[in-house]
Amino acid sequence: MRLMWFVWPLTLLAQSPIRPTVGPIDTGRAVARRDTTLSNGVRVTMAHVGRSAKVLVRVVLSTGAEPGIACGLTEVVAHALDVGNMEGAGRRVADSVAHMGGAFAISARPERIDVSAEVLSAFAAPMVELIAGVVRAPPLEEAAQPAQLRALALALGAPGSADTTGLWVLRGALFPGGEFGSACSASDRVTAYGVADVDRYYRSRVGPRTIRVVVVGRFDERAVVRAVARDFGDWREATEAAAAPARPGAAQPGSGRAPSLIVVHRPGAKEAAIIVGAAIPGFSDSGAVAMRVADGILGANVVSRITMNIREAKGYAYSPGSVITTAPSGVAYWTEVADVGAGVTWPALREILGEIARLGAEEPDTSEVQGAQRYLLGRALVETATRSGWADEDELEMRVPGGRQAPRGGGRRVLDVTGADVRRVIGTYLAPEQLTVVIVGDTTALAAQMPAIREAASRLRSARS
Repeated sequence: MRLMWFVWPLTLLAQSPIRPTVGPIDTGRAVARRDTTLSNGVRVTMAHVGRSAKVLVRVVLSTGAEPGIACGLTEVVAHALDVGNMEGAGRRVADSVAHMGGAFAISARPERIDVSAEVLSAFAAPMVELIAGVVRAPPLEEAAQPAQLRALALALGAPGSADTTGLWVLRGALFPGGEFGSACSASDRVTAYGVADVDRYYRSRVGPRTIRVVVVGRFDERAVVRAVARDFGDWREATEAAAAPARPGAAQPGSGRAPSLIVVHRPGAKEAAIIVGAAIPGFSDSGAVAMRVADGILGANVVSRITMNIREAKGYAYSPGSVITTAPSGVAYWTEVADVGAGVTWPALREILGEIARLGAEEPDTSEVQGAQRYLLGRALVETATRSGWADEDELEMRVPGGRQAPRGGGRRVLDVTGADVRRVIGTYLAPEQLTVVIVGDTTALAAQMPAIREAASRLRSARS
């Protein structure tokens, strides 16, 4: 066999890889839109997005914050709407949507329920009519039956839902009045409700003043305007009238009312869910945009500090990540969630707390801030290129003063955030005294690590005094 040898010039071997030149950040372009309000209070947003012959019709039901006695009822209602349109007489809805070239989707979100369908453009007006029929005469009786509620309880309490359990507990700790979420376990409570409870909750929470109709894509605007006016315009409030959700009395950043550590026993769990969170300012606060950039640096980005530490460097978690959750009332909180092996729960928590503390004490350099800014704006541009992504972003940005001028966080204001701004908001809103740690796992498996975990929690607590 003849060996082939290649000799590369030493000058080429010594050269560093050439980095591509990155152009200016695109903060987004305006989208043709129309916002109106019907005489009965129903809000309507229409936007022409994309080039394909598809349209998204979404009806947002602003149910508002749940009181403690209604824990999990928003999930129950969403489940009832979903199942009710897939079984019995409700099957005609799913069949109709399928014949329109789309699919029906219902999701429970903080303080609201989204009823959506993406269909071919020619069916925009019929889709408005169909969803109006669902939300005005919901199939609750078919779905809010004991068997269905047991199925929902099992789903909420399934082994893979430790994160969900932890988030319920965290929200109950951050907002102790039973407003935005509650301290109860939803999986334990949902089976206690009957059809009458679900119906009463729906009628008292959903009405014209709590409805927003969003139509995004390519569609005949005149036909949609006529359909919305016809199918939603004559809706009057029920006897037990639904009112616009009131702003809950949430824990304000700096109040320090939440406990430092909550441990939820999950027998037999091989993994532990770590949730670290804090109440933060809503979008109306001057520090909200800086907090989004800070979140991109800390945990929301695939190359963020926490992810690079506990995933890439140490291998403790596969898909850790942080997120800012904001409800229509303005209540907001930050969370970092990581599922780890039970044996490395304390080491992973130690690194998460350490990264938060470092970013609150040391100003990040300009390149790291710019990376987070590009990530936020780039993600927004990608998401808003789709119909559902545009609707999600619009729902978010409508609560930011001037936020609709550009994608997530106000576009230009994202670029104005400095390293000093990042250090300030982390040091203020994610200071040790503001943090709450929730661990969901088998306490027997965690027994050897609990002294170190409790000691770390006591240090967080001592910072509050």
